[in-house]
Amino acid sequence: MDLLDTLADRSCPALVFLDAARASVEAAAGTWQRIDYHRQPELLARQKAPLNTHALGIADILELGLTLGVLPPVVWVYAAFGKQFECGAALSDECQPLVTRVADAVEGDLQAFFAERDRTTDRPRNSGEPPCTS
Repeated sequence: MDLLDTLADRSCPALVFLDAARASVEAAAGTWQRIDYHRQPELLARQKAPLNTHALGIADILELGLTLGVLPPVVWVYAAFGKQFECGAALSDECQPLVTRVADAVEGDLQAFFAERDRTTDRPRNSGEPPCTS
């Protein structure tokens, strides 16, 4: 919920989530997917756990943020699919390379996003705009 307060107080150009998700028939362990929330909200809705008052998942937070009108124009969720979620479980062999692959994808996607944004707005990257952090 703190994230929504932060978003309501600032004008962020993009929001990026990195999340571990349970592998399935559609998404094997060791794979990952970037979900563009504004274009594909149904992909997160499929992974939504039953809502309770003790934990809100990413899909719940984004749905509430959308309703409140505080989401930035770009919201990406990078879902890394795994199969071991027990407390203290190590990364499985097929998931070990995910850390580097997803980090590289996030870095490349953000560089491309800001390069395109700077090109289309005709302003320098460091134009005094504070970064959005939480």
